[in-house]
Amino acid sequence: MQDGAAFVNAMFARVNPLDVGARLLRSEDEKVAQRAWERLLEMKFGKSAAANDEPPQVVLDLPRPQRD
Repeated sequence: MQDGAAFVNAMFARVNPLDVGARLLRSEDEKVAQRAWERLLEMKFGKSAAANDEPPQVVLDLPRPQRD
């Protein structure tokens, strides 16, 4: 099959993708579980969410906007 979507659809017709994902997340191999989790984060929030290992910077002393 040259069409990737058709291949995935054929696989999903035979295997429940939620079961496979859950099994990967419960893997005893920490690298497998971590990669599966990172991929889920990328799918939900985009690549930058999973790649950003630093916590967000919170600035507390910004001046407030002037109101009319």
